[in-house]
Amino acid sequence: MTSQFQFLHMKNHEWMEEFVEDKLQKLGKRYAWITHANVYFKVEKSAVDNNICEIELSVPGPKIFAKASTDSFEGSVSKTIGELDRLLKKRKAKMYQH
Repeated sequence: MTSQFQFLHMKNHEWMEEFVEDKLQKLGKRYAWITHANVYFKVEKSAVDNNICEIELSVPGPKIFAKASTDSFEGSVSKTIGELDRLLKKRKAKMYQH
C-alpha cells in the first residue's frame, strides 16, 4: 500500500507521517486489498476540536473515507483509523457473501 500525505494550513511533520504510516500498515496487513491511502491533516482556527485528520482508502469498489477532529492529531488519527476499520469489516463482509 502506498500513502500520500497533505498538510493544510500547517507545517509538514515527519513524526505524524510515521505515526499514521504505522497505523495504516496494521490495517494493510489485515486487509491486503487496500491499494492506496490519501491522508489529509488540517487545522481549523474557528472550531473547538480543531485538529482534523481525513483518510481516503482506495479499495475494490467505491473508495472508503473517514474523518475525525479532536484537540490532538493523535486522537484524530486513532478515531479515523477506528472508523476505517469498521468500514473495512463491513466491506469485507459484502465481498465474501457472493
